[in-house]
Order: sequence, then C-alpha cells, then structure tokens
Amino acid sequence: MLRTPALRRPQGLFKPGRNTSISVMTYAKKAELPEGIELVVAEPIEDRKSVFVGRACRITHPSQVPPVIAYLMSDRRISKAAHPVIHAWRCQVENVLHHGNSDDGETAAGGRIADLLKILDVNNVLVIVTRYFGGILLGPTRFKRINQAARAALEEGGFLNTEDHPKTKKRKGKK
Repeated sequence: MLRTPALRRPQGLFKPGRNTSISVMTYAKKAELPEGIELVVAEPIEDRKSVFVGRACRITHPSQVPPVIAYLMSDRRISKAAHPVIHAWRCQVENVLHHGNSDDGETAAGGRIADLLKILDVNNVLVIVTRYFGGILLGPTRFKRINQAARAALEEGGFLNTEDHPKTKKRKGKK
C-alpha cells in the first residue's frame, strides 16, 4: 500500500468550528473575439454611484453571440460587475429573424433592450450593457439607464440612422 505524507496545517489558522476549506482560484485565458467582430464601447453613464457601460457589435449569425459574451466575461473587470452581460440581439439569416436576450440577474432588463432593438428596427446587432452596482438602489430608473447605455452603444457604432430615430419627438401646437 502506497502512503502519502500527511499534510501539515499551519498552527493557529485552523480551529474547530471554523471553515477550513481553502479556495483555489484559477483564471482562464482571455477569450478571443470571433474573426470580423469589432466591439464598440460607449461612454459610461453614472447614476448615484452605479455605472452603466454599453457595448455593441455587428453579428451575421446567432452562433456569434456566445463567443462575444465569453470574450467579455474573460475580462476580469467586466466579470466582477454586479450584472456583467445584460444583452439582447437580433440577426436576420436567410429571411428568418433570430433574436434573444438575457437579463443576467437584472429582472426584465434584457427584454427591455430587446424591445429597444425592435422599436428601432435594428437587425444584425448584439448589444451588451454592464452594470456596476454603486450600493444605492435605483428602482425603475435603472431600466432607463440600461436603455440609455444600449442606445449610446448603438449610436457610437453607427447602427442607428439618427434621422429616422430622433431622440426627442417634436410637438406640434401648444403645450
């Protein structure tokens, strides 16, 4: 029978009743973006210490979505955010419109970005919003900031025709 030497524990660190497990963290190699994909990053939006960062890229097939998400999650700064990859995408392949979204723990946020893409009639695009929680609950305002970050990324990447989709509607007549 083969015997292995006993592991010696340093004195004073491990006491009865304490959690004696040792966590080992391994960091994966930074993922690569699929060929031909360029990620556009918009200016961060800050509200009561929370920061929202919008990103967007052109996609040609739904299979390009997971590698882009994996690329972002391999960045330690992004992966440590409270909600690192709130996203929605729309892609038309051979006259079939594919779409999807993920809330990433921020209830209904992905669906709201998906609605924004639908309203703006933007296809072949993936929009990702990262939320860094600042410690203050924003309530419904968080959805406004998430949509603002998503729209800023779409504008930064040139995915919107700003003449067709003005930010504000002009009113006719009296107020």
